[in-house]
Formats: sequence, C-alpha cells, structure tokens
Amino acid sequence: MRVVFLGSSGFSVPSFRVLAAGGRHELVGVAAQPDRPSGRNRQVQRGVIHQAALDAGVPVMTPEKIGGAEAMAQLAAWRPEVIAVASFGQYIPTRVLAFPRCGVINVHPSLLPKYRGAAPLQWSIAEGETESGVTIFRVVQKMDAGDVILQERYPVFPGDTAATLSSRFAELGAELMIKALDLLEEGRAPAVPQDEAAATYAPKISKMDGWIDWAWPSARIVNRVRGFQPWPCAYIVHQGQTIKVWRAEAADGAGRPGEVLSVRGDGPVVAVGEGAVRLLEVQPEGKKIMSGAAFLCGHAWSVGSIVDGRKSEGII
Repeated sequence: MRVVFLGSSGFSVPSFRVLAAGGRHELVGVAAQPDRPSGRNRQVQRGVIHQAALDAGVPVMTPEKIGGAEAMAQLAAWRPEVIAVASFGQYIPTRVLAFPRCGVINVHPSLLPKYRGAAPLQWSIAEGETESGVTIFRVVQKMDAGDVILQERYPVFPGDTAATLSSRFAELGAELMIKALDLLEEGRAPAVPQDEAAATYAPKISKMDGWIDWAWPSARIVNRVRGFQPWPCAYIVHQGQTIKVWRAEAADGAGRPGEVLSVRGDGPVVAVGEGAVRLLEVQPEGKKIMSGAAFLCGHAWSVGSIVDGRKSEGII
C-alpha cells in the first residue's frame, strides 16, 4: 500500500525507518512537526523525523496543522491508501481520518484502553505497572479510543525508566505497525472495540509532576523517579535549591517525612510517608549528575535534619 507517515519524536524513528527501508509497502510522504527553537540559545532545530526524511530522500512536509489547506493538498498529491502515526503530537481532524481508504492507524505505547493520552510510558512507570505493551489501533475523533488492530504485552522491569521503556517499545511498535499494515492490505485486520469502562488516562506531564512529596510511600517515590526521566525528572527543593533525583531505591528506616536517617554508604537515606528512600544519583542545581555518595562529600546533611519540601512561593 501507499503509506504516509506522521511522526515527530525519537519514539517515531524506528517506525519511520522500517517504512523507509522499503518492502511490501511504499512510503510516499512524511508529515513532521514544524521545526522549533530549542536549547539555551533558542536556535531553530530541525526535528528528528524531518531530518530523517530528508536524509532518506522521502518527501516531507512540516505543517502547523495537519488538517490545513496546504497539508490536505499535499496529502491529495501523495494519494495514500493508509496513514500511519507514531507520536505525532497534533490533533488529527475528521477530514484527514476520512482521506485514505484504509484509514489512519496509530502506534501507542500502552495496553489500551489503559493510559490513553500524551504520556503513557511515563505514567505507566510512575504508577508502578509491572506490565505494559504496545497497541496498534484505528484513529477516531475521540482520543486513543478507536478499535484495536493488534496488541502485545511486554514486561516493565524494575530498572526500567521512561527512557529505556520508550526505546524498547518504539522498536516493538515498528514491528507491530508493519504487521498491521499487512493485515489491512489483506483485508484481515481485526477491529476489537475498547472497553470504555476500563479506560484510564495519561495526561501531558508538567514540571510540577516531577516534585517529590516526602509524605508519599517509598514505592511511589521510586516509581516517580523512574517514570519522569529524562523530563521533567523527579526533584526536591531544599533550602531554595532544586535537586534532581535520577536514581533512588527503597530503604529500611522510619521517621518524620523528610528526616535524614543516614548519611553513609551509597547516598543519603530520607524517611518518607511509609519507609524510607536512598538517593543513589542526584543533580544539584547548576551541577552535573553525581552519585549519592559524592553528593554527601560536598553537602552537610546531618542525621535528624529535615530536607525541605516545596518552596512556599512555588516550584522552580
């Protein structure tokens, strides 16, 4: 089939590559997000899918709105039989959904109907899931609610972060996407309705979501640390300074939430709502990531002291 691909992030890259490599289906065009300013100097940077399409010699457009007049004219010129989507980041209107004869399919990194929305990988880890997966489904107007074509379950390992899970699921999603395209071409694609009663949501993440509340149980804090990497990264605010927490583990001990229980070994141990956590890798404001042990060498935390929570005027 003639395929147009919509993508924008690193998660999109494996799906793009498998389509661009050729084979049974023909990648006739790509839509990527417009290039945006980024970095400290706010220079306009070409998006990863935009650059990948240019490198591969695949026609590409970067519309502000995929349903705009110019984008629709380009789709008409490309004549796709199906549109495949992976982490595109734009609302896809009805006129686009109705354009290709085989519709629009999406690669979603969760076991739909669980974790519909913008950040399923991050929230599945932050909520302590031990199993997740990848779903290929038909895109409809309601967010992530279309019929399921294919779905496979995969474990979430204790050491997984949002970054490691995203890398693994991106590759798995690319494989499933090709299988779904094959099934669509053959007229054998399943269409399994989602159970609306079982739907849960994974909203877009904000900086505030990374804040650690010492009143939480240790498991929740450790999962938040894992789930919100590389952005916004879990963090505390102590004496007016932000300290990012890159790695933490549950530890023995009890005390007032935020009370320092130990300043020895691999990192400081802090009491939380249930149990305690050891901070194994941290990043003080303006500094590089360091081990918890190295942090203790340069910071005078003492047993019995209280690590602050939020600044009264808000989160940095």
